[in-house]
Amino acid sequence: MTTRIISLSTTLAANAAPTEIGEGISPSNGLNWTLVEVRPFFQGKGDFYLFVDDQQYLQIASEDVATYGKPHVVGIQIAQPVVFHIKFDDRSGASNYVGVDLVIEETTQSAGGAPTGGA
Repeated sequence: MTTRIISLSTTLAANAAPTEIGEGISPSNGLNWTLVEVRPFFQGKGDFYLFVDDQQYLQIASEDVATYGKPHVVGIQIAQPVVFHIKFDDRSGASNYVGVDLVIEETTQSAGGAPTGGA
């Protein structure tokens, strides 16, 4: 099992509607990912959204990040062809530097498709 941290960031225009960073994130063929933690950050007010394919899974407000300052623990498992989509919006009225660190545990699939690797 390997731990991988994927960091994504961008600068949003003032009052930007939900905007995707990148074009989706997916493990390579033969690998399984378990998203363990989500660590969004914001320069101003806004929201973070995590989608699994076209299904919204999380919405985290910048105020929650500022108040609690802790990672959000999740346990989403995916394999190809499933894709994570990361989106942010801006509620600050000014440009807003935003980003997220995704902490992922990566395992390989056996011939039968089941994950392998120790815990």
